[in-house]
Amino acid sequence: MASKRTVQEWDEAIDTLASSAAQFPGMEDHIFPILMYSYDSLGGDHVKSCFQYCALFPEDFYRKGELVDYWICEGFIDEKKGIRKAKNKAHGIIGTLVQACLLIEEGETNQSENA
Repeated sequence: MASKRTVQEWDEAIDTLASSAAQFPGMEDHIFPILMYSYDSLGGDHVKSCFQYCALFPEDFYRKGELVDYWICEGFIDEKKGIRKAKNKAHGIIGTLVQACLLIEEGETNQSENA
């Protein structure tokens, strides 16, 4: 999705995702509203941006340490107050995403790793 630069490209991606999801009964009526509520309840745009960045990783797999570093390098997490504070903030965002059931932590799946 990082290569998508225009509104039309994003619209096409949404259409593709929606048509794929529509193959599952009840997806649009039951699951999308729940996911949208979880997403909308995340709070600030920086948390949503961090969650969206997770789409770059394979399903059911992420390394916390790498994810934290990527978020900081991409500018989603401000490191002006120091790298330690930035990393703590990023780990807090991971916790928020786990609490919202939008990420699964290590131990809940065999493939995610805590780096």
